[in-house]
Amino acid sequence: SPAWRVMFNMLMNMYHNHPVRIDIAGTVESIAQIDHELLYRCYETFYNPSNMFICIAGNIDAEKTLRQIEGAITNVIPVTIERGEILEPQTVVSNYVEQKLEVAIPIFNLGFKQKIETPYRRLKSKVCVNLLLELLCGEASPLYEKLMNEGLINDEFGSEYFTGNGYAAVIFGGESSDPQRVADEIKAEIARLREVGADKKLFSAVKCSMYGDAIRRFNSVEGIAMQLTECAMLDYDLFEELKLLKTVTYDDVMRRLDVFDDENAVLSVILPKGENL
Repeated sequence: SPAWRVMFNMLMNMYHNHPVRIDIAGTVESIAQIDHELLYRCYETFYNPSNMFICIAGNIDAEKTLRQIEGAITNVIPVTIERGEILEPQTVVSNYVEQKLEVAIPIFNLGFKQKIETPYRRLKSKVCVNLLLELLCGEASPLYEKLMNEGLINDEFGSEYFTGNGYAAVIFGGESSDPQRVADEIKAEIARLREVGADKKLFSAVKCSMYGDAIRRFNSVEGIAMQLTECAMLDYDLFEELKLLKTVTYDDVMRRLDVFDDENAVLSVILPKGENL
């Protein structure tokens, strides 16, 4: 899958040691090392009631549901999971990687590796970076309009704040006849925002739009259950994101430009076979 390879090629060149760089499917060699003892040890460690959350949303009888859950779960010895320390340099392995596959048009991922201060990013940091990405390259941004008008991107273009235990990166991706030009334009827009700031009217509009999106997620019972699970795992309140979107300021968001460091950027490109950049 070209879309899968472009991302993991980027991660393998972004991270030296962190396991996020390893394709979750494994390799022939790593899969060959798995036996039934390892499978059972992983199951008994990670799929243990002491490491589990059950989050339920909907028109339910809470007491009856709790009785059913308690009657169905086998009491086992609680397991304390100790995660090893991963020594990950701040530098990237390489700033550029390419691969040739069967694609009609080049696809790319541009990632900026972020300095890790705590194992997980705080929710406020995530909210601020997501707001910043909308200001930088959302559909209402000057950069998005410019890239579209020049035919450098199409509606496959997007961005995300990719975070987890011990890693964080801002990633831009999509299809382009000239991925290097798109990367240069993104970096130039970041530099412009550092120098002159973003349009405050656009900031207000983006903030209102994201607040509306957060409210609409409560229309889905399934979505609420998923949000509850994330809150339980990351230890924050179900309505905390809404509170942050109400109170976060323009200056809060502009300070998050620190996530972009050109020296720690990786451009990953998948080219059509027979083509060179």
